[in-house]
Amino acid sequence: RDIAVLVDKSVSAARLMEDVRAAAVTYLTDLRLFDVYTGKGIDPKRKSLALGLTFRDQSRTLGDEDVNLAVGQVIDLLEKNYNAELRK
Repeated sequence: RDIAVLVDKSVSAARLMEDVRAAAVTYLTDLRLFDVYTGKGIDPKRKSLALGLTFRDQSRTLGDEDVNLAVGQVIDLLEKNYNAELRK
């Protein structure tokens, strides 16, 4: 799943990703940053970070419900720790 979040420009993408990895989100096996955007349509004090999240379970196929719950965990963490907002 790919998500993009708006965070303050001072937020380090590397630190944000370390926090997500450290949180041991259910089924999260890979996390990558694939875009950082500032400019038109973004508050000048913020930036957009686009993250690719890979979820996997060794014993079964994950359904949408499983993945949606795990993505929700990531978004909750980012909202709480970084005042992040899901980019629409």
